[in-house]
Amino acid sequence: PQRDPGRRGFLINAGALCLSAALAGCAAPKPAPRRAPQSAKPGSVASPVVSSAAAPVPALKPGARIAIVAPASAALDAADEAAEWLSARGYVPQVMPAARSRLDAPYDYLAGSDADRLADLHAAFAAPDIGAVWCLQGGFGSWRLLDQLDFDLLRRHPKPFIGYSDITALHLAMQRRA
Repeated sequence: PQRDPGRRGFLINAGALCLSAALAGCAAPKPAPRRAPQSAKPGSVASPVVSSAAAPVPALKPGARIAIVAPASAALDAADEAAEWLSARGYVPQVMPAARSRLDAPYDYLAGSDADRLADLHAAFAAPDIGAVWCLQGGFGSWRLLDQLDFDLLRRHPKPFIGYSDITALHLAMQRRA
């Protein structure tokens, strides 16, 4: 049977496009070191910026394990559909627990508690057998993790981090701090 290419189809295709783009260029030459800001206003609080160049993210190889996480929200059955999609392309999906959960109202837009979603994200980056971390979709909840991210952990375990929409807040934080 033909599927309706509605919102879910769009989200799956957008995620696939992000994954394809990440897989095509995830190994790059080491960038030039970032320069720390020249000066800050007295009394201002500047967030730490990594002054040395980040380690290049290793290329993802066929058969690699990809963690499926939901740092924000998750649609019903989206994790299993993403796992099927990855499997069909020769990757080994690992669906993290919060990617299959939803909170009760009024927080039913979140894929699990902040602690559970953060634990999944950290576990995916820390696992040596995970080659990439793929976010199911964006959503309002990703900003809730920003002040709790372990940037030292992310820096020690560089991996392609794939996502869009509100996941951009995590991308920007990782770029700046990890």
